[in-house]
Amino acid sequence: MKKLLIKQVGSTARCHQKQVLYMKSLGLRRIGDIVERVDNQINRKLIEKLHHLVKVVGEKQVIVGKEGK
Repeated sequence: MKKLLIKQVGSTARCHQKQVLYMKSLGLRRIGDIVERVDNQINRKLIEKLHHLVKVVGEKQVIVGKEGK
């Protein structure tokens, strides 16, 4: 499973209300915040809609498996 590191680079002060809600759904509150989200179609679409406010700063591969075996 891949995860994305998403950073807020722009302010939501003069944005549409929907864009503010999209930022909240990603977990971003202020400029400089970085969150880790699963790389899926929903999050990619949110990043596409907020391309002027967010930036993908990294990706990481997470291995999911059985623990203790």
